[in-house]
Amino acid sequence: MTTATFSQAGTYVLRLSASDTALTSTDEITIIVNPAQANNTAPVVNAGQDQTITLPNGATLNGTVTDDGLPNPPAQVSVTWSKVSGSGTVTFSSPSTAVTSVTFSQAGTYVLRLSVSDSALTSTPSVATLQGQVSDDGNPNPPGQLSITWTRVDGPGTVNFTNPNAAVTQASFAIAGTYTLRLTVSDSVLSTSDDVVIIANVTSNQAPTVSAGIDQTILLPEIIILTATASDDGVPSSTLALTWSKVSGPGAVTFTDPSALSTSVVFDAAGVYRLKLTASDGQLSGSDEVEVTLNIRKQITIYSHGYGFDPEELTVKAGEKSLMIRNRTGLEVTYVFTQGSQSVSVTALPGKTAIIDATLEVGTASLTATGHSDWNCQVTIIP
Repeated sequence: MTTATFSQAGTYVLRLSASDTALTSTDEITIIVNPAQANNTAPVVNAGQDQTITLPNGATLNGTVTDDGLPNPPAQVSVTWSKVSGSGTVTFSSPSTAVTSVTFSQAGTYVLRLSVSDSALTSTPSVATLQGQVSDDGNPNPPGQLSITWTRVDGPGTVNFTNPNAAVTQASFAIAGTYTLRLTVSDSVLSTSDDVVIIANVTSNQAPTVSAGIDQTILLPEIIILTATASDDGVPSSTLALTWSKVSGPGAVTFTDPSALSTSVVFDAAGVYRLKLTASDGQLSGSDEVEVTLNIRKQITIYSHGYGFDPEELTVKAGEKSLMIRNRTGLEVTYVFTQGSQSVSVTALPGKTAIIDATLEVGTASLTATGHSDWNCQVTIIP
């Protein structure tokens, strides 16, 4: 056994020869070497220039997107506009195109985000919190107050400030790179400024992390509660879409709330089921599966007549059982099942069936009827 390396792509025929010094045998194999795939890089996105508008006018967002065409397929990108911050509701006429119009429900300062995915990598603007500090001697007075302004000095892309007139604010960067930002403060006569350098990295979207919970084994007709967890990196948004589904199993499955982390679930048949929880952030999805084993209690039928029980003695194996006591006495009867120091009572109307679910342990147990001392069914429980 050996390995072979190739200097370029193409179709190669390799031959293996073996000789015992007198005779020689050969065999050939064909190897097809494909060209090396280029490394995929995240799309480059620019959300456009900051804008100031007057209501009720809207704004036109002129985003730009470039990509390397990988992976192929699909060799195309998906675009999503979203609101990062702002006091009101934002409505995009076409949130999945780089150039779109937008309207706002009320006045204020808004930060909007343009995210782009090539199905493997996602580019969204990086966000930094700027912690500026300002002090002054209070002169001249008036005005006795300062004006504050954040600006971009240099950098490869645009910078959006949540509030450019506050010392502490957030800045978002459309393109990765090194930026110099300047904080300028004026008392109306004198002004001073200071610069800060920010290195912005483009955030790559990661698929949500999902745990569907621990495997469960129950006895029908108990109710199963599924309790799961899901987390995400908040890209391209902080909202996850959740979906429970059945992967395998012998019967139908009904989820009370298939879009919730915690939900009850109903099965129409016993058996082993695989259930899946999928979480999607709109671009990438993650999933996890949980196994649920449904067992059904074995039924033991005992008839109750006016003269006693039929049978009066029975032998059963230990485990989860359902005693089905069919009342044929014509009377309302209270039955008592006793095992060790534990007793369970149930009442059955004439012609009806009383059901006692019990965990039978090795030893003996008895079934009696209140007011009928001569009615007795002895139960012997074996391993």
